[in-house]
Amino acid sequence: MAKTLIGAKPNAAHQALVELEGMGRLHCIVTQNIDGLHQQAGSSRVFEIHGEHRHLHCLQCGDLLPLSPELQQAGDVPRCKHCGFPLKPNVVLFGESVRDLEAIHALIADCDLLLVIGSSAQVYPAAALPAIVRRNGGRIVECNREPVLSCAGYGETSRSDILFLQGDVVQTLPLLVRACREA
Repeated sequence: MAKTLIGAKPNAAHQALVELEGMGRLHCIVTQNIDGLHQQAGSSRVFEIHGEHRHLHCLQCGDLLPLSPELQQAGDVPRCKHCGFPLKPNVVLFGESVRDLEAIHALIADCDLLLVIGSSAQVYPAAALPAIVRRNGGRIVECNREPVLSCAGYGETSRSDILFLQGDVVQTLPLLVRACREA
C-alpha cells in the first residue's frame, strides 16, 4: 500500500481546500484517505479517520515508527524497538475503531455547512455525517461526478436540500474558491 502512495502529490482540489481554510471558510477536513495529501498541500486541521500510511504502529505499546524504505523492503514482520511486539501499518483495519470520532462529532454538532467531496457516502461512520449536519440545521454541498447523497439513509435530507456541484473535484473546487473570493 505505501509503495503505491510514494510520489503522490496534492492536486488542485487539495489546494482549493487550503485556500478555503486560509479565507476562514473551512475549519477542518475529515477524510477517509490515508495518503496525507491534505497535510502535504498545507491543510492544518485534518482528521484522518482511517489512519495514515506514513507510520507503523505497535500493537502492544502504541509507539509510532516512521515507515522507512528499509522497513518497506524487509521480508519479516517489523517489530517495535521498545517492546519487540509486531508493528502494523498505522491504518484502521476491519474490526478496529475509526480515529477521532468523538472530536469529529463535537465539530459536526456546530457545522453550518458540510462539503461532501469525492465520496461514495457508503462507508460508515463517515457516511452518517451529512445526516447529523442536516438534523442540526446545517446545509450540505456535494462535490462529485455523480450525486450520491439521497433520501435513503439521510433522514430528512432530500436531494433538494443539497447543493450539488457536478464534475471532477479538481475542476469544481477551484471554481468554488473563486466564487467564495468574489462573494
